[in-house]
Amino acid sequence: MNPQSSGSFGRPGNNESLVLRLTYGDISFLLTADIEAESEGLLASRGTGIQSTVLKVAHHGSKTSSIAGFINEVGPAAALISVGEGNPYGHPNEEVLGRLQAHTGGENLYRTDLDGDVEFVTDGAELWVTTER
Repeated sequence: MNPQSSGSFGRPGNNESLVLRLTYGDISFLLTADIEAESEGLLASRGTGIQSTVLKVAHHGSKTSSIAGFINEVGPAAALISVGEGNPYGHPNEEVLGRLQAHTGGENLYRTDLDGDVEFVTDGAELWVTTER
């Protein structure tokens, strides 16, 4: 799913990214690629069934993504930020981290720069998370 109209696919950009929701039993994952606030707002306002157990945080936790309304609509129990250690962009953004921690709790917020590889495993009823570090 991508909330942008079909006419917008002519111009490249983060908001053209593919958003994918995977469901297995009672567990779901929302993979948001690099969408920014504009697309998040559209997804949240359209009632497109974005509620998910795990949120792969958009755009590496950039300040241009992870708006409060979107996080609230997704309602994740856990979130993952895929981000390089010491990246030159300053990702993830501190305000984004605060919003995610307020929603998921710090123990359910995973970051590849701190945790290394993160693996989510489910049988459709339960979710297990293992980290490299």
